[in-house]
Amino acid sequence: MGYYSDLRITLTKNDYLAMLKKDEKNKNICNFILDEYESYIYEYKKNNIDCVCIRSDSLKYYKEFSEIQMFEKYLSEAKSGYVFFRDGDRYDDIEYRNTAKYKELEIPFGFIDQIRNQAINEVKIKNANYEKTETALNFTGYPNVEVFLQDLNNEESQTENESVVEDEENEELEWKIQILQLKIYKKI
Repeated sequence: MGYYSDLRITLTKNDYLAMLKKDEKNKNICNFILDEYESYIYEYKKNNIDCVCIRSDSLKYYKEFSEIQMFEKYLSEAKSGYVFFRDGDRYDDIEYRNTAKYKELEIPFGFIDQIRNQAINEVKIKNANYEKTETALNFTGYPNVEVFLQDLNNEESQTENESVVEDEENEELEWKIQILQLKIYKKI
């Protein structure tokens, strides 16, 4: 049995070809990832940059395996960097690395930005639920999360302005009390 991971890697075509040459010299030790019969490998071109995406499912990616160590060495030697995503069997076992010198290598990983943005919005809404329960409950009346968050931010800035006015009123009241106390003191 064992513990399996799904792997996604992008790098430039030149770096991929250099990896293949190095691996051939090392008796194809990393064939389990670099070979098109073992992994799903496809090429794409964006902004005149030739890229290669490697996808390998159900792979035992143990760092202590010599094959994995060699593959990691190949990755570290990629001149243009790489994007690496590994998803293990456990829900909390996700590894993401991005050393890419070209944003084109990030194209297959657009879902990561979507997840990050969704998580940020969910945290904002969750915080709003704790701080502004009444407003958060009315979220269903909004067309989308952005409009809700914009209204929430407007309401928070309005509340801050109101608290500044209240502070000024309180200071004025305290000042008046001090004047009255002085007048009373003089009379005594």
